[in-house]
Amino acid sequence: MELDFNFELKFIMVGDSLVGKSQLLFQYKNGYCNDQPLLTIGVEYLTKYIKINNIIFRIQIWDTNGSEYFRQITRRYSKNAACILVIYDISKRDSFNNASSWIEDFRNQAHKTALFVLVGNKNDLNFERNVSYEEGRDLAEKYNIMFFETSAKNGNNVNEIFLNSSKKIYERIEQGYYDLNYKSCGVKLGKKPSENDRRNDRNKQKLESVNNLDSKDINLNKDKNFANKFIYLSKYLNF
Repeated sequence: MELDFNFELKFIMVGDSLVGKSQLLFQYKNGYCNDQPLLTIGVEYLTKYIKINNIIFRIQIWDTNGSEYFRQITRRYSKNAACILVIYDISKRDSFNNASSWIEDFRNQAHKTALFVLVGNKNDLNFERNVSYEEGRDLAEKYNIMFFETSAKNGNNVNEIFLNSSKKIYERIEQGYYDLNYKSCGVKLGKKPSENDRRNDRNKQKLESVNNLDSKDINLNKDKNFANKFIYLSKYLNF
């Protein structure tokens, strides 16, 4: 069943192949690591709901294949993203060196309001580290974007990436940064409850209150049959 929400945000994860994008997505969805290799064919996504200051966000997170063959497809999906996560592997220097290319390429493709976040994955592999924390932080500062180190294996900082990115987007929403009538910004107004939904909720509340009444309060005698009780409830609930 689709839940009501205030805003829908589109995230997309990019970066070289085998940096752990799919594992990050699996960890965020399930709360544990899949030890089996995960290979994304083209593009995959999941939907998750989070709550910030009583505001419900439905976030769509798109996982992309990092190979050059699929890069054109990835560019197309980035055009209406609210947030672009650029992932590299702290144990693979080449993936970090290529992060600048990913940022610059997708800044040219994405909407001008897109939030970029640099993510160094696999920080559980400190003994194999080839990229220091400071190098990642400095690169993020160069592009004036957010930065996290994380581990899809043990879950370190995984939730924080999506939570803090969503908070930043919400700050921008409150500042009027996005044109919410323009879907290419990657932020959409959420589904509002219909009149039927609201009426059903009201009737549910009434029914709960009726169930809490004793027979004296609703003026029904124990010897009244079910039909009489149903007639009363129908009038009370406005069926």
